[in-house]
Amino acid sequence: MDIYQSNFKKIKTIFDLELLKEIESELRYEAPGSSDLFINFLRGPNGFVYKIKLSNCYVLNNALVYDPVLKIEIDDLFEAAEVLTYQDLGVYIRVHNIMSTEKTPRINPWERTLNSFLESWLDEIIRAGYKLAVGEYCSEEEYIKSKTE
Repeated sequence: MDIYQSNFKKIKTIFDLELLKEIESELRYEAPGSSDLFINFLRGPNGFVYKIKLSNCYVLNNALVYDPVLKIEIDDLFEAAEVLTYQDLGVYIRVHNIMSTEKTPRINPWERTLNSFLESWLDEIIRAGYKLAVGEYCSEEEYIKSKTE
């Protein structure tokens, strides 16, 4: 099993991707003593390949901070997950240049690093015991208020 298949298996274990695809929105996961995780559904070219956005979220100076944010392509047919972009407070990295006209794309040195980062992050998410948060979805303002009271 390669890193892409390993990450796919972990993502499917942690997150309810079928529910996410059904509601085509955002789900929040929480674990005691940890910042919340948000996972967003982003459409793909077909029913087998789609994208998700995974991010930690916390409140800083009465504002929501998403850090880091990974955009991940999920391929249900090949059971693989690959990081497409990474963003934190000071860095933005795109693994593949989708605008490239080259016939043979160059290998991005960040590809292995970011997929290894995702693998480690998923291991930590599993260890922390993140579960789907229950309750009504609230506005950003209500969410900040609930986290700062």
